Amino acid sequence: MIPMQKRAAYTLFISVLFLAACQNKGQMTPEERKATEMEVGAYVTEMYTEIADWYNTHRDSNERNDFDERFTSWSYRQLRDEAGRLGEQMNDIPPCGDYDHWIQAQDWERVIVQTDSVHVLAHDTAKVYVTIQNLGSRSPLCLLMLKHARGCHDAEGQWFIDDFLTDDFEGHPYGTSERKQMQEWVHYVWLQGVWDYVPDSGEVASHYIIPNDTLIYPKRCDPVEWDTYTFTLSADTLYLHDTQGHIEWKLQFSFRNGNDGKLWTKEFFPPFAGEDVEIQTFESVKRNKTNK
Repeated sequence: MIPMQKRAAYTLFISVLFLAACQNKGQMTPEERKATEMEVGAYVTEMYTEIADWYNTHRDSNERNDFDERFTSWSYRQLRDEAGRLGEQMNDIPPCGDYDHWIQAQDWERVIVQTDSVHVLAHDTAKVYVTIQNLGSRSPLCLLMLKHARGCHDAEGQWFIDDFLTDDFEGHPYGTSERKQMQEWVHYVWLQGVWDYVPDSGEVASHYIIPNDTLIYPKRCDPVEWDTYTFTLSADTLYLHDTQGHIEWKLQFSFRNGNDGKLWTKEFFPPFAGEDVEIQTFESVKRNKTNK
């Protein structure tokens, strides 16, 4: 029988060893980092050599390639397919759907791709920077690479592209994430339609309507014209800006159990003091969808 004090010390000792082991597992030696850098860099160079060759031999062809299915991650493809499905439903083109992300263009002539550098973030995560030359222009592109382990949907031990990062419209290097754009657009499409919201009393109080041109929400309960206000959307928040660009209202939302038609939301109205005031939290139930 271990005395209580010794038992506590022994438990602390084992905990420290376990924590140290976990920390060491996450750290990389310089040799491991260099090996990972060479591995993922060589993989992307070989991958893009095949991709460039395909485009250079299919200049006048409408044939579809299978690069997304072969080289992108399962979660990326799931998001892409959901965005495409909603795009067909809404008769709209999802973000990044009007150009080819492999060459960062709609048209091509002779494609040349150069691997510039590799930044290893962890054993299974890296960023690879490439430059795509096409039609006299040079397009910088950053590929977020993931190496999947056992139990993932993707093949074990293989590198996959999980995101395409490009310069944004303001010129910030790699400031635009293709994955983030698709996620925001999918959330935006799901928000469109008619929502009843249910406060703590259990009675349906009012509703949101987010069709093509107006937005109605409980605090104001009057139509807000989209040509008078500006709307922006982050991953989980819808913002309404006045003509000066100030945030007048924001709606934070989260889906419970996926996109099942139930939404939990929080409303915020910035007062004149300059700080947000939370109005209330409630559950919303979608009654139908409004198509464009």
